[in-house]
Amino acid sequence: VFQHPAKLILVPIVFIFFNCLAVSVLMIKGSSFLEIVPLVILNGIVFYDLLTRKRSKERDNFNRIALLISFFIFPVAIGSPYLEVALRGSKRIDLVFFIPGILTEALGGYLVISSRRILGTMGTPSLVIEKNHVLINKGLYKHIRNPMYLGFICLLIGYSISLCAFISCVLTNTIIIGYLLKRTRIEEKLLEEKFGNEYLAYKKRTKRFIPWLY
Repeated sequence: VFQHPAKLILVPIVFIFFNCLAVSVLMIKGSSFLEIVPLVILNGIVFYDLLTRKRSKERDNFNRIALLISFFIFPVAIGSPYLEVALRGSKRIDLVFFIPGILTEALGGYLVISSRRILGTMGTPSLVIEKNHVLINKGLYKHIRNPMYLGFICLLIGYSISLCAFISCVLTNTIIIGYLLKRTRIEEKLLEEKFGNEYLAYKKRTKRFIPWLY
């Protein structure tokens, strides 16, 4: 499953850096066990995705921009909810928001993992068309064109809501959703060029992110 052994070293190093802010805030604040649960779920899902995705050999300039954005945004997305809670001075978990937040985060994890398994070798982070590229329209992709992106959005929204970090939720997800919308437009243009009428017909019977809505 883990197609790149080198990632077993690289990914943990990167993630240790990304989580330093969140863990530091947890230690300073004196957090409860429940407050660590959203962080564990988020890390588990993102670890799985990074370790199983295939790298493309094709050149992709847009992906360089994506990596730069991720380097700055992802640490903020991880650490800012805990920082917001610490600044607010709250030391209690509000189950009214914690439970729906965790369920939303779990839904996001399911969408990400299921999408990755369906895509197989087609699911690279690069915005390129491979020589052996095929149009995936089964499973979750039978209903929406970007279930993995929807999964990441749910993952981050649930992560913030579970901690009652609503300011962080709005700020980080606005940037991330904007990036994903830009990326999907480029992807769809490439797929239209590759598959023509087959992809246009697929677009007509599916929605981009949310079934029956958008």
